[in-house]
Amino acid sequence: MTEIASNSKSAGSKQAVALSRYAPRGSRVAIWGSCPELYVQTGTIMATRYGQMGPIPAGHFREYYEGILMRDLERSRPAVFVDAVHSGAFNFNNRATQGHETFPALAAFVRRNYQLKEEIGGVRIFVANGNTNFAPAETVAKSMESSEEPTGWTIRFNAGSGAEIYRVSGWSGAEPEFTWTEGTSAKLKLPIPDHDAALMLRMKLGGLIHPRELPVQNVAVYANGQKIADWQVSEPADFAAPIPLELTRNVEDLNIELRIPDAASPQSLGMSYDGRLLGVRCYFVELRRR
Repeated sequence: MTEIASNSKSAGSKQAVALSRYAPRGSRVAIWGSCPELYVQTGTIMATRYGQMGPIPAGHFREYYEGILMRDLERSRPAVFVDAVHSGAFNFNNRATQGHETFPALAAFVRRNYQLKEEIGGVRIFVANGNTNFAPAETVAKSMESSEEPTGWTIRFNAGSGAEIYRVSGWSGAEPEFTWTEGTSAKLKLPIPDHDAALMLRMKLGGLIHPRELPVQNVAVYANGQKIADWQVSEPADFAAPIPLELTRNVEDLNIELRIPDAASPQSLGMSYDGRLLGVRCYFVELRRR
């Protein structure tokens, strides 16, 4: 993960606190670089369809994807633009060759519409001209550290939700309401909302079932290599599993694996011509402090 994740042990990292001064929860933010955890930590919304943005390699599709990115930005007009390219960051770590200034159309857009307000830990925060929605740093930090609301987040798995950035392997393409697991193992890499508290994992799942041959899908749930639950999934329902504190206290990410030994294809069950090896469909994943 990025420097923000490695240097912070709570949802109130110094970069998140700074960003929250200018972008209240629910506002749209564009982040250039590989730093999606800032969206989670601040409760802000992606201003483009891409969970991470960076230089697009030269080739036939460069102009196409750059056009999509600029249209998304022009349409959403985010309150804040963040350039998270710096020497300690993951993947995008060279400001000279990967900073937003290397993309001429984007650089012009930022110069025209934003002002640099502060740089913290190498992360630059640009605020839209005319945006007066500021809060004192002390107020933001206090609210993030001592909020009475449970610390955590929810990731939707419907098409367009941006959940792809958390999927590691074993997932099919997103559909209008959910995403199917594909194969007998599905893995996620999730940001940890609170390193100093035991967490609760909650997922809404529905199984690929057939009344006679396959009445339920048996799902074994692992967190950072340790088994935490056995679920029997049929009709869509909420499932929960506690995650011991020792599994998250000294690590950067939470690796979740769903092992689904009875995954089958709808074709093999005589349900359709779909040959994919499906197990369960996921509607959302939630991780919160217990």
